[in-house]
Amino acid sequence: MGRLGFAIAALSLLLAGCATVDTSWRTLDATTEAARCLDHFQDADRRVAAAGVGDAQAARVVGFPYLRVSRFLASFRQEVTGAAFDIWAQRLAALDAEARAAEMQNLGAAGEIDDLNRCRAYLVAHDLASPAARAALRKAARVTDDYDRWQRLLGLYPLTAMPIAAGAFQWRQRETRDIAGPVAALPITGNLIRYAPPPAVTAIPDFAALPRDALGMPQLSADDKAALLAAHAPALVVDEATTADRIGALVWSAAGKPVVEDATPVAYTLVSHTRYRGRVAVQLVYVFWFAERPKRGQIDLLGGALDGLIWRVTLDENGQPLLYDSIHPCGCYHLFFPVADWDRRDRWSLWHEGSSVPQRAPALAQGERLAVRLAAGTHYIKDIEVTTGGAAARRYELRDYDGLRALPLGDGRTRSLFRPDGLVAGTARGERFLFWPMGIKSAGAMRQWGRHATAFVGVRHFDDPDLIEATFRVSESQP
Repeated sequence: MGRLGFAIAALSLLLAGCATVDTSWRTLDATTEAARCLDHFQDADRRVAAAGVGDAQAARVVGFPYLRVSRFLASFRQEVTGAAFDIWAQRLAALDAEARAAEMQNLGAAGEIDDLNRCRAYLVAHDLASPAARAALRKAARVTDDYDRWQRLLGLYPLTAMPIAAGAFQWRQRETRDIAGPVAALPITGNLIRYAPPPAVTAIPDFAALPRDALGMPQLSADDKAALLAAHAPALVVDEATTADRIGALVWSAAGKPVVEDATPVAYTLVSHTRYRGRVAVQLVYVFWFAERPKRGQIDLLGGALDGLIWRVTLDENGQPLLYDSIHPCGCYHLFFPVADWDRRDRWSLWHEGSSVPQRAPALAQGERLAVRLAAGTHYIKDIEVTTGGAAARRYELRDYDGLRALPLGDGRTRSLFRPDGLVAGTARGERFLFWPMGIKSAGAMRQWGRHATAFVGVRHFDDPDLIEATFRVSESQP
């Protein structure tokens, strides 16, 4: 695509983001329960916004303040009909319930959560009985991408993208050579510290026997999720040169800043979903936090407070690992480790930041798990290998990622780790000044799940539901 094409495409997307949703179908008598409930949601939204405690993990749905949507669920909006539409709407309601519980708790209004839950159930049944409302919801249930079109236009994106893509390609080439090379050749700056997950306490579910809902989503119980998360959690081997290389739990300091308490190693977990070959696939997500990425000298664009690793395992329809991939909580350094011998579809060019696939991941036998080797300071992945867990290791805990949306302050109150825009305050990096023409807000800053743009050039998100098949050519004969 030429420069003019890029400019036209960017302007078109910018204008598309200005679309509105018709709510003329909603005609309410002010005395009805529907009107009271709608007013309660709108009032809660006003107070949440005024207090700055909004949650950005799922997108709000314009015209439907009791629903929220993820990129995965948005991918169904033009497909679902009948009972599938109702199940889909219930999923949107569940996302709002999760987000709003955190918002109201952080607002100091947890006592309103029960009434909001009752109102949500009422409004879903009341509003979505209308064909016009269903049509409006299909239009409104979308997630805008995490790229600022005005930044790209003002930053002369068609010109500045070329050197950024070239620089990213050179970095990826260097790092992937390290990963693909012999582990014995890797430098050791400090001491190699091993971390292992807790042992599984419940049996892994039989995926073939799991019922699926009308969207095709496997119905996993809380015990099923816990068993899967424990079974597929990675071991870590961290080159520990300083205390900044210790994983830990996030807490609020006395000064009101998020810090890592390394006395308790933790992986924050969540279960997500993607789409693969016409089916829904389960994904297991593990988020590890470090206190910082130490700065190397006075001018270090990448160093700053907090750093981390997000490791994701995508399971096939039999519950076996299909693909591993990873980013840092800034959305940076996206690496893929497929189990199958897939050919890449997403290639690099001066106009496009392609995918990085350093090596295939091994298929694991019973009792084996992957160990991920991390460098000191940068916390870059340097190797993946099979381990049986025989070596001495520090145990880390598995905690629900949702706990970060309402972290205790120590005085009975809570505050989200994340700002209403999904960023973590105090984690800005100097690189934001270099990369701002790419359209990513505060590039390098830590951010919330659902807010991870993973390419400077082009458009790609960690939670894109078509990510696997956009990245790889997968034949019918492959898993």
